[in-house]
Amino acid sequence: MKKRFLGIRSLSILAALIAGFATAPSDVAVGGGTWPHKFYFIVDSARDGVAEISIVYLDYSPVELITDVYLQTSNGPRIKYCTTTTGKCTLQGLVDGKSYTLSADNSLESPRFYAKPLVTHTTYKNSGEITLVQTGLFTLETFTGQWSPKPTFSYKWLKNGQEIPEETQKTLFLDQEDFGSSFQVKVSTKFSVYEDQERLSPVIIQNTPTLPCLANADTSIWMNTSGQPKITGKPVIGETLKSSSGNWGKDAKLCGYWFSNGKSLGKPGALAYSAKSSDAGQYLQYVVVGTLKNGSKILRFSEPIYILKKSFASPKAPSLSGTLSLGSKLTGVVPIWEAGTTFTYKWLRNATAIDTATKSTYVLTEQELGSKIVFQVCASKKDYETKCLSSPLKSIPRGQIKPVPKVTLSSSTSKVGDTISINTGSWPSGVTIAITWQRDSMPISQEIGTSYMISASDRGHTLSVSVTGSKIGYLNAVVPVSIGKIP
Repeated sequence: MKKRFLGIRSLSILAALIAGFATAPSDVAVGGGTWPHKFYFIVDSARDGVAEISIVYLDYSPVELITDVYLQTSNGPRIKYCTTTTGKCTLQGLVDGKSYTLSADNSLESPRFYAKPLVTHTTYKNSGEITLVQTGLFTLETFTGQWSPKPTFSYKWLKNGQEIPEETQKTLFLDQEDFGSSFQVKVSTKFSVYEDQERLSPVIIQNTPTLPCLANADTSIWMNTSGQPKITGKPVIGETLKSSSGNWGKDAKLCGYWFSNGKSLGKPGALAYSAKSSDAGQYLQYVVVGTLKNGSKILRFSEPIYILKKSFASPKAPSLSGTLSLGSKLTGVVPIWEAGTTFTYKWLRNATAIDTATKSTYVLTEQELGSKIVFQVCASKKDYETKCLSSPLKSIPRGQIKPVPKVTLSSSTSKVGDTISINTGSWPSGVTIAITWQRDSMPISQEIGTSYMISASDRGHTLSVSVTGSKIGYLNAVVPVSIGKIP
C-alpha cells in the first residue's frame, strides 16, 4: 500500500499543506485549541492487522508530550491502543477490512480526530509479475502471473504513454497504424480485504512486419479477416502444422509467411511447418499477402496458436483401490510421470463430475450406490500439452436396507366383514414404503392402505399383504405377511 501523506512537520511548508486541503480535505484532521500544538497523523503502513503511525505537530519545535492514541469502530467504544512520547506508535491486532477512527489526547490539547477511517488490508501471499506477450501480428495479451489468493483484475492500456479510451480487456487488438508504437498495460487488483495493487507492465513495441513481397508496407496493407487462413495440427514441438491460404479470387497472387510472436520466421514459407524447439512458449501465426489484379494488397492472418514443448510420454491409466461399498474410501493410484509434473484430480459419477471430489481419495456415499464411478487425473507441466487419463469404470453395488422391521397384523381373526390393519414398523431414514393387499398372490386393485375390509369376494380365497421399502441406490426390501384362507 502506498504511504498516505496526511500532515507536515514544519511551518515552512504549511502553505503547501493548506493548498492541498482543497483537493483532499478529508485526508487531514485539524484540531482546535491554541495554534502551536495542532497535530496530524501520518499512516506509514496499514496491512495484515498492523498500522504504523506518526503524530506530526505543526509547531517548529514540539515538546515531548505524553500522547495517548485511541481507536474506535463505528459502533464500538473508544479504546486506548498505545501511549507515546516520540510521536510514533505501532497498532497491532487490528481486523483487516474493518474501519477505525483514529484519535489522540495529550496534556496540552483536547482529542484530535483522524478524518478518514483507518482500514488495514491483508497482503497477498503471492503476487505475480505483469507481462505483455505479442501473441499475433495484431494482438497483445496480458499475463498476470501467479496470485494467492487470486483477485479480480482490471486493465487499462497505454499507447506511447497515454491511456487508450475504452480499452479495458486482457487482450488488445491492434491496427496497421499501431506499428512502431509502444504499449503498456496497467493492471489493478481487487479482492475482499486484501490490499489493492496497481502494476504496470514493461513496454513492448509493435514492430512493422518484414515481408519482402510487400511494397510500401506502411501504406499498402489493409486487413481483411474474411476467409482468413486456418492452422490445423497438434501445437507441440516436433509436430507438423498446416495452414490454409484462405479464400481468394483466382487472379490473386499469394505470398505466405509463418510468424512467431508477431515476428517473421524468414522467407515466404510453405503451408506446412514443423514446430521447432525455439517455438516452445511462442504463438505461431500464418500470414498471407494477396496481390490483386488491380495491384492492391490484402493482408489476412490466422488465429495465433500457442506452441507447447512436447507431449507427455504415454503412461498407464490410473487405477482404483478400495472396497466398492458404502462408506469405503477409494484411492486413485497414479502411475509415475515425468519429473516436475503437477496433477489435478476429478471423480465422476455416471460420467458427471462430483463437484467436491478433487483429491486422490474419495469416500463412497449413498449417491454412488448403484452407479458407475471413475477416477480421472490431469497432468500439467510448463509448455507441455495437458493430458487427462481415466481409470476403468467401476460399478458400485446397490445397498441393502437395514434393519428391516417386523410387520404385524392388528387381529388374528379373518372373516367376511372384518377390517384388518397392519403396523408397518419403523423403517430407516429415507425409505419409502408401499403396501399391496393380495388375493391368491394377485394384487387387489387400488388396495394400498394400511387397512383392508374383507368382502364377500374374498370368501374361499387366500389373502396376504406385503410391505415394500425402497430407497434410491438400494435394493428393495419386501416383507410379506400371510392372512390365510377366508372361510
